[in-house]
Amino acid sequence: MEQVQTKSAPTTLLALPLEIQSQICSYLTASYGKPNIQAVLRTCKQLYEVALPLSVSVFRNTAPYPKDQGVCSRARNLQFLHYILVSKPWLAKHVNTLITGRFTSDGSVDDDGDNEDQRTISDNDLAIYRHLIEFSVGEFSALGPPLEQGVPWSAGWVRDLTSSSDAQFALILLTCPNIRTILMEICLYGIYTTHLLILLRQCWNGLTDGTFPNTIPLSNLQDFFQEAAKSSSNAKFFSPEASMVFWSPRLKVYECIGMEASEEAIKHFSFAPRRSSSVEEITLYQSIFEAGALFSMLGACKALKRFEVTCYRNTATDLLDAAAARDVLDAVLPHANTLEHLSVNLREVWRNDSVLKATPERLYMGTRLREMYALKTLTAGMQALTGMLAYSSTCDDMPLRFEEAPRLIDCLPENLESLTIHACGPQISDQLEELVEIIAQGDRFKKLNYVVLLYHAWKVDTKGISAHFNEMWESVRDKLAEKNRFLLVHAGLQCEQAFLHDVNSVWADNSDRPGDMMSRIYAPNFRRVFLQRRMNPE
Repeated sequence: MEQVQTKSAPTTLLALPLEIQSQICSYLTASYGKPNIQAVLRTCKQLYEVALPLSVSVFRNTAPYPKDQGVCSRARNLQFLHYILVSKPWLAKHVNTLITGRFTSDGSVDDDGDNEDQRTISDNDLAIYRHLIEFSVGEFSALGPPLEQGVPWSAGWVRDLTSSSDAQFALILLTCPNIRTILMEICLYGIYTTHLLILLRQCWNGLTDGTFPNTIPLSNLQDFFQEAAKSSSNAKFFSPEASMVFWSPRLKVYECIGMEASEEAIKHFSFAPRRSSSVEEITLYQSIFEAGALFSMLGACKALKRFEVTCYRNTATDLLDAAAARDVLDAVLPHANTLEHLSVNLREVWRNDSVLKATPERLYMGTRLREMYALKTLTAGMQALTGMLAYSSTCDDMPLRFEEAPRLIDCLPENLESLTIHACGPQISDQLEELVEIIAQGDRFKKLNYVVLLYHAWKVDTKGISAHFNEMWESVRDKLAEKNRFLLVHAGLQCEQAFLHDVNSVWADNSDRPGDMMSRIYAPNFRRVFLQRRMNPE
């Protein structure tokens, strides 16, 4: 019998096609911790060629772990610039993620500990940097209208490359055309980065035909994350970089920890037409903002799909007209046909400012919430949805219930699939029962399959809540079965520590963990676990 000889499959990594080798090696790159890709560079010539572009795909320059937050190293910035601009300039196009700590303006502010000799620039390198800056600024200025500042800032940019990490980071942005992700602390001294973003924004606004050359820096940016420095008075800020980068033509995700936005935010977002940004997801943690600033930010987006906000409340930093639940709804209503996920935690029970006493209807969303036709998942507090407080607030004359507030069933969108109500009290029981009864009838809320209520464990009678749930479920179980209707209703108890973590996302100062659980820069592993557990009744 003639034997058929078949071709054997590759048995070693080196025998695989180069594309597959590259894909395998890409898993060794890391935005946090020690990257393993460096070890691959030292194996053999073939793998060196495969891994070299991947070795620069993530550039991280932050305070070393376990130190939480801090200035970036100017020496490391200069080493990287020399590598991608002088030594191996063809690698610049492979940089796709930048992660940086705080900037310094000069050696006297937040000194990064670098040795002075490590922060020198050779005449040859400086000539290359100067040519790139002057040429690029001239080219980009021709694409857009003249700079509003009208100052020759490019000369100062070159001059400050040794002493300013801001100037260095701006040059990295200018050099790398394919950056997809930026994670950074707030630019306390971001003069040159801000100037560059102003110039780029004007370029993007000037290209009215919808084409965006890849030669314009940050035109491929998709994900932008910022967090405030804890050392700066509770770290509340509004970053002008946010409003400028919003008009990067391919930006989809913006996330910020510690934003304080007032009239300044409105001014920055007014430079471009409304509904002109491609941003689809906005997340604001530990933030505080005026209603006008929120409306301005969300109004800049063409079609928002996800919005999450957690409001930080501190008597020393509160704005006079901080946004309430109705303000959030008004801001997202222009996206009624696209917004699929909405999460609002305004820490309602702590609201006691005089403005809201005069306009208490702003404390709950109201019936216009039904107009959010595309909404699939909704997470909000009991007061934001029903106008009821779980228990007495710090303000004695704030009622536990606003009589004119509509019922829950009159507010929920018909296409909703998942509903989570936090900060609940026993007052919501009758409205929950009414909602479940209507669902069991099968005529409304046909897609709503998951309802979760989170009660403050340190404030409620757990036995009473459990008994009521059992009684309610007995009354509707058969009706649901008759309609072949699946519905999961879950009541959970949230401990006080979990509640405070959800609002502030901050560990205790004496913890050995990073200070903020939501930090994508310093705590990605804790963040992942926290997001899985937060607002979870289990």
